[in-house]
Amino acid sequence: MENHQTATASSAPPNPHQQAHDFRCMVENSLDLIIKVSLSGHYTYVNPAFCALYGIEANNLLGRHYSEDVVEDDRAMVDVFFNQLFTPPYAVNFTHRENTARGIRRLEWTGKGLTNAQGELIEFVGIARDVTDRLDLIDKLSQQANHDDLTGLANRRFLMKQAHLELARAKRYQYPLSLFMLDIDHFKAVNDQYGHLSGDNVLKQLSQVMQYILREHDLVGRIGGEEFAVLLPETDLEAALAIAERLRLAVQEYSFRLLHDTPIALTVSIGIASSTEVAQNFEKLWHESDMRLYQAKTLGRNQIFPAITALTPQPS
Repeated sequence: MENHQTATASSAPPNPHQQAHDFRCMVENSLDLIIKVSLSGHYTYVNPAFCALYGIEANNLLGRHYSEDVVEDDRAMVDVFFNQLFTPPYAVNFTHRENTARGIRRLEWTGKGLTNAQGELIEFVGIARDVTDRLDLIDKLSQQANHDDLTGLANRRFLMKQAHLELARAKRYQYPLSLFMLDIDHFKAVNDQYGHLSGDNVLKQLSQVMQYILREHDLVGRIGGEEFAVLLPETDLEAALAIAERLRLAVQEYSFRLLHDTPIALTVSIGIASSTEVAQNFEKLWHESDMRLYQAKTLGRNQIFPAITALTPQPS
């Protein structure tokens, strides 16, 4: 008899009111952010988790446009995704930044259009998670993998990887590509006389000078000790020499500071090679630039090889 009663109870039709209550309880207690948005982009429902993130009560969020809290630089992107919801299959996935009570947070959204019995769009539902901490960790690990801990510049592995990509692009579009190696003159004496902490200060200051002088699309990397490499896309030898000379002069004129704010004057030597004069092979470009750095140091340091005067036509 008990088995019969149990089977009878389990086969009873579901209570729609109980189902609605259960769904509402799940939504209200969900840690995910859950919203409903009208076709015009205004909130028609926000769950407690969404309200808590913004520190605003539901009554003050309802009727608000979704774009009001989006970080300005991300608004155009979010608008594009919102507009995609009007096209079948009425679904989008994206991540963007919003201004919240906890500061700028990165939210990973899944959006879906809701239709009526006639298949007409009536509103949208969105479910999101705050993925800021996870993405920040990924960014940090990526930064550590690709950049030098001391200077923040690209490390050797990342610079080599980007260099091969740039050389492939240079071959494809027939662009010149230049590379120069840079070395701090007599840097060992700095470490020996003032200590490695002072040497580290010098390296960090030099990296700042280099980033200030070089162009935004140039890639600077620390490849070991006091040696650096600079990749200059779409730059022939003559242009690279001019950039290198600006950098050489900037370093010569800069007042470097050791520990305890002790000033010290430093210079650099630079060797340059370009794909317009060396075969479009990165290993050969790297080797030639390195050999020219050695020649610049052999010739007395604080100079560039080849020298700028080598490109200047001599009077007949």
